[in-house]
Amino acid sequence: MPFFTIITATYNTAATLPRLLDSLAEQTCRDFALIIQDGASTDDTVVSDSLECLNWYRDACLAWCNDKLEKNRFADQKYLNIFPQRFHRVHIMECRGGGVAPWNLADVTIEWRRSGPHINGSKIIFYHNIFLLLI
Repeated sequence: MPFFTIITATYNTAATLPRLLDSLAEQTCRDFALIIQDGASTDDTVVSDSLECLNWYRDACLAWCNDKLEKNRFADQKYLNIFPQRFHRVHIMECRGGGVAPWNLADVTIEWRRSGPHINGSKIIFYHNIFLLLI
């Protein structure tokens, strides 16, 4: 669980929000969560880099997504490695509780606390489920 949470309310702040995000990315304290609540902005407040990133990722996966390791791609995963270079306001989540999956559970401690499941002391935010059985 983060040490603290920053909640930012926005409305048409496309010109100023990037300064906030860049400043947060440069902080030495990384133990925080950021929640941006947008009030139906009519400018590019929240969508500029994120929507461009998602569209690029979708197109890349549709063009090539195979279970075969190549230099810069493997299934849908290796594309993620270039996000910070290609999309300057997209950052890799450093919270251990994000992106928990069967393939990254080696040498971790998972426990149940009052607030829910935790991994190595961090609250699990989301879990990748790779198996689905329809009955």
